[in-house]
Amino acid sequence: MSWEWRVFWRISKERKIILESLGLEKEPRAHQIRSDTYICCTREVGIKWRRGRQLEFKVMTERDEKSMAEKWNKILVTSCPLSINDEEVRTLLINHIDKLLKKSTYKDQLENARETLLAIPTLKLVEVHKERSDQRINGCYYELTTITCSSPSQSKYQSLCVEGDRGHIDKFLTMPIAAGGKNMFQFFGEVGRFCGYPQFVNEL
Repeated sequence: MSWEWRVFWRISKERKIILESLGLEKEPRAHQIRSDTYICCTREVGIKWRRGRQLEFKVMTERDEKSMAEKWNKILVTSCPLSINDEEVRTLLINHIDKLLKKSTYKDQLENARETLLAIPTLKLVEVHKERSDQRINGCYYELTTITCSSPSQSKYQSLCVEGDRGHIDKFLTMPIAAGGKNMFQFFGEVGRFCGYPQFVNEL
């Protein structure tokens, strides 16, 4: 389990200002490119098919309301091609949740996810194309990702994520930006929204 702090914002005319706040002169070159398909469920349980071939479940175990950092635990990784049939996907996910409920300590989150999947008339799947680069500023590492979402139609966002222990994340968030007298947390609170991928795709 590790902590992660993530912010999403729609790509806009402020793009240059955002890059400058991160100490970047231009858009960095992506070193990792892939597409994942997310199942919209709850904010506490993330379900995705990595590259359409690997099914993953992760559970939010803690959330710090001050910094908006979240702690996630990946509880399932299995090879499984994504079906195009809605009911086949739903049945598969419910079966996996039922198995996880027998051995997992995260029963509240999983039961809530199960009820949500059963209640949705039609599952919402969002394909997210990611072009990601790792960066470093003043000794802090972070990921900058350009995102294209299938829903709404080909909408484009960027995401900034810092992973690690709380001390590493707090150091990054309190770091002053180049101009404006603000720190990272204050600046990105004005241009984006703090959440993980599960909540982000749910709110699209």
